[in-house]
Amino acid sequence: MSELSSPIQEQKSSSWFSNFSLPTNLTNQLSNLSSTIIQTTSKVGTAANTFVQKSIQERFLTSNENEQQTSETIKTNKDFTSILNDLGSTVLKSAQQLKQVVEEKTIIGNFTKEQEKFLIDKNIKQRHEETAVLPWIGYEQEEEMKKQILALSQEKRNFLRSPPPGANYHFDMTAIYPVALAILEVDENLNQMRFALVPKQINEESFWRNYFYRVSLIKQSTQLTALTSENANTPSNNETHNSSNKSKPVTSKDSEKVENHLYAVGSSSMQGWRINMEDAHTHILSLPEDKGCAFLAVYDGHGGAKVAQHSCKHLHTRIANQPEFKQGNIETAIRKGYIDFDKEMALDEEMREDLAGTTAICVVIKDDKLYCGNVGDSRAIASINGNVEILSTDHKPNNEDERKRITAAGGWVEFNRVNGNLALSRALGDFIFKRNTDKQPEEQVVTAAPDVVVKTITQDWEFILLACDGIWDVLSNEEVLKFVRTRVAQQMPPEMICEELMTRCLAPNCQMGGLGCDNMTVVLCLLLHGEPYSTLAAKCSKNTSNGDICEELMTRCLAPNCQMGGLGCDNMTVVLCLLLHGEPYSTLAAKCSKNTSNGDVSPSK
Repeated sequence: MSELSSPIQEQKSSSWFSNFSLPTNLTNQLSNLSSTIIQTTSKVGTAANTFVQKSIQERFLTSNENEQQTSETIKTNKDFTSILNDLGSTVLKSAQQLKQVVEEKTIIGNFTKEQEKFLIDKNIKQRHEETAVLPWIGYEQEEEMKKQILALSQEKRNFLRSPPPGANYHFDMTAIYPVALAILEVDENLNQMRFALVPKQINEESFWRNYFYRVSLIKQSTQLTALTSENANTPSNNETHNSSNKSKPVTSKDSEKVENHLYAVGSSSMQGWRINMEDAHTHILSLPEDKGCAFLAVYDGHGGAKVAQHSCKHLHTRIANQPEFKQGNIETAIRKGYIDFDKEMALDEEMREDLAGTTAICVVIKDDKLYCGNVGDSRAIASINGNVEILSTDHKPNNEDERKRITAAGGWVEFNRVNGNLALSRALGDFIFKRNTDKQPEEQVVTAAPDVVVKTITQDWEFILLACDGIWDVLSNEEVLKFVRTRVAQQMPPEMICEELMTRCLAPNCQMGGLGCDNMTVVLCLLLHGEPYSTLAAKCSKNTSNGDICEELMTRCLAPNCQMGGLGCDNMTVVLCLLLHGEPYSTLAAKCSKNTSNGDVSPSK
């Protein structure tokens, strides 16, 4: 962040007050009007006296005989003069009362008092003379921050709504005064809003407190975005490739396989186009705390890999050590385990200052019961007789319930992001969004409280798949299920299916940083139900047609764009004939799988 500079020049400060001189001018004009009325009345009285005296003299010289009439005329004129003098006094008194009412009783008078109160502190004035810096000066993304701050003055509620209780915000009117003057110099909408609201609907100090609270949120969001970007573009110590070379993705895959008589689990992760790998995952077929319990999880980190890696190592332990877990209440154990684990990280001096966060989707399987806990936008699905069973819901800021919680805790949603920055509304870590001391952990702007889905596993269940949004941004639930099931029917090893799925989702280029350019992680759990893999393969092959394979082949060959009319832009037609030799498809699938190596399926491995 560059050093703040460019103070607003002192000579500009006086022009702000002149912009708001209308109420004071109006009061002065009313006062001047009353004085004018008094002077005019006095002149009228003097003129009347002169007229009377002159009239008397003329009448006296003309007719000494009408003495009685002259006396009556004198009396009448004196009465007229007296009436005019009384009128002048009455007008003077009324004008003075009008001025007093304007100054003390009306909105205009109150506005004048607010203006005087705003300017009266000599220490404040002295501070303004020293410096006045616009709030966006010196920050990265200065123009974007300026645009957002200037937009605040277009919405009245930004000034009428106080910071939420417990918000970590301190307001000092003395310190903020020069900045207020500086913004008023460049924001005409702010001038108009202040004139409309102060003091009719809100006093001066509250007006500025509410406004600068929202300015602070914008600054906080911008700083977080810059720091997150800086972390994301800093190569890790163990990085083995040239991070500055973005012409090619990192397609090497870290794959594993574990299995027993109930499950065959494969996993794979790929860095792809990103500079760093921030994903992590876990698959444990038998937890140390409960041998009959399996645990699977995917963690999609952001702002760094620290929280994702820490969660990968410890979250399952926190869940399994909950008293409720030992009592068989696994759903509650998952809910409490997430919250307690997040609290522990927040108390750790090293972790709480880190800007990183992570999604966390886990599946716990025990006694044919499945429990899926989720925060963030990683996702889990299951295949039941070839149909999609959704196990989680993405937590996005634009979801109505998520938006309500975010705004109630003092945040906002802009561009479908929390405070204009974070693309998901629940996560482990991200402690900068969890600082409202009046809110429970479940009520924070970004919460670690998981949704938990409970299902009963039957013989119709075929497999469970967990993946980060690098997969789901490219393919739908149905497309992923179809892709995986076709390969299960071929009895392909589960880790190889994961690899192929990532290769399918990888973008051929990433000039715009779009779909298919994220880190990718997949965990696939085949549900064997105590039977060999070939039984599951045969089951999946019943509802798999040759057309499915043909469709996938054409999809794989289709170019993402065809601006130059190159490869992958032509019409495509495929006819596939499987030679069964009088045997079921599973026999052919088993035969083909024996002669298939990782190199055949995934050349980039």
